[in-house]
Amino acid sequence: MRTRAVILALMCVTSVSGCMFGKNAAKLTVAGSPWGTLGKLRTASETLDGELIEMRDEAMIFRDRNHRLLIVPYSAIQYFTPDGLKSPYLITPRERPVGEVKSRLASISHFPQGMTPEIQKKVLQEARQDDFITIR
Repeated sequence: MRTRAVILALMCVTSVSGCMFGKNAAKLTVAGSPWGTLGKLRTASETLDGELIEMRDEAMIFRDRNHRLLIVPYSAIQYFTPDGLKSPYLITPRERPVGEVKSRLASISHFPQGMTPEIQKKVLQEARQDDFITIR
């Protein structure tokens, strides 16, 4: 009987304290804010700092420090490095954002579920743009 009580007590203690060890999404900066993760985006023509807005099928939506909304085809991205994160959140010439990598990046973007046409229109209006600026 005493052994059962000890085992039960240990199970309670480990289940309560188990959430305090290891990686925790709440520690990510993006988890505590309404914005997407900040990062550095490099293409053949420029290097930009800004916010990851959305991951699409063939391109990333990115807001640079000048508040321009950009659409950047994955083929144009040399590197994308989110602040404070490493692999598997990086985009490199060898690691295109497909499958799990794309899902992880989407989860730390401003619109992880994607933008509806209405939201996209409002976001563009807020940026005083008619459409996204394409970066090649």
